[in-house]
Amino acid sequence: EGVYEGREIVLGPRRGEFYQINSGLKEGELVVSRGNFKIDSAIQIQARPSMMNPYLAKETVDPAELPSLFSSKLDLLNGIFVRLSQAVHGGDQESVKNNLDSFAKVLNGINSDFFDPEIKLDWGELAMLLKADIVLLRQADTEEELRRTYAEMADHFYQVRTRFQLAPPVLSREGSDELRRQLGRLLDHYLALQKNLAGDAPEKSLAVIDDIAAAAADFIDELDNSDSKKAKTTSTDLRAAVEKLQGSTSIQELRTAFYPLSKILIAAVSTFGVSGPYAVYEHYCPMAFNDTGATWLDTSETINNPYFGDEMLRCGEVRGQFKLEE
Repeated sequence: EGVYEGREIVLGPRRGEFYQINSGLKEGELVVSRGNFKIDSAIQIQARPSMMNPYLAKETVDPAELPSLFSSKLDLLNGIFVRLSQAVHGGDQESVKNNLDSFAKVLNGINSDFFDPEIKLDWGELAMLLKADIVLLRQADTEEELRRTYAEMADHFYQVRTRFQLAPPVLSREGSDELRRQLGRLLDHYLALQKNLAGDAPEKSLAVIDDIAAAAADFIDELDNSDSKKAKTTSTDLRAAVEKLQGSTSIQELRTAFYPLSKILIAAVSTFGVSGPYAVYEHYCPMAFNDTGATWLDTSETINNPYFGDEMLRCGEVRGQFKLEE
C-alpha cells in the first residue's frame, strides 16, 4: 500500500523538456500529479508536516527520552555546524567543503528505524530539509549564493536545535594537541586488546599488554605536565588500571582488568578528545559481570563484545559516538 509524504526535490540542469533530479527522489518512486491539495489538506488534519506547512512547531523533546546514540550524533552535528558557520562567514572554501562533508556523513549515518514514531516523523522531515540544503550548498557557485543557501540551512538547523534542546557545542577540549596524540596511541593498543578479547585470543591479548603499558606511560607524562583540572585524577586512575592489567595471566583476568581501563579511556576521550583516523563509539553490555554491566570503546557501531567473546559476541548496544572517522 502506498504512503504519501512531502518531499523536497532538488532540481539540476534542464534537459530538453525535463529536469535532472539531484536529490530527493529515487528511480522507480511515484509522484502525485493530481489531487495534491486534497492530500496535503488530509496530512495537515493529521497534524503532520505538509508542503504548505513543512515544519509544524511542536513541544521540545526531553533529551533524556532520546536514544543515547542519536543524542551523541546530534551533538556532533551541532559542533560541525558551528564550524561550518565560521567557515562560511570567514570565506574559507576548503573548510566549508570539509565541514559540509563531515556534516553529511553524520547526518546520513543516523538510523531512525527504532525511534518513537513521532520523533521519527519529526526527524525525517528535518533531515530531509538538511540533506537538500547540503546538495544546494555544494552546488553554490558564488559567495552570495553560498551565504543565501547557508542562511536557509541555518534556519532548518535552528529547528533541530529547538526541537531536541541541543546544548551549546563544546568546540575546545582540555589539554594539548600532544596529549590527544598520546591518547590516540594508547587507544590504538587498547583497541587491539579489545579485538583480541572479543576474538577469544588469550595469547594475543597478553602480548599487547606491554604496548598498552608503554603508551600509557607516555600519556601519563603528558597528563602530569597538563594544566587540566582532570589530568591528575586521570593519571592516578590510569596507573592503577594498567597495573591491574599487567598482573593478569588469563583471559578471564584480562577481561576483568579491561573494564576499569575502558572506563578511564571513555572519560579521557570525552574530556580531552583524541587524535586518530577512526570513529570512536562507546558500547555497553548489560550482562557483563553478573548483569552489573560494562562499557568499552570501539571504532564501529557493530557490537564485538570483549567481555564474552564468541559466547555472546553481539550482546550489547551503542551508547554514543565521540568522534568521526578522519
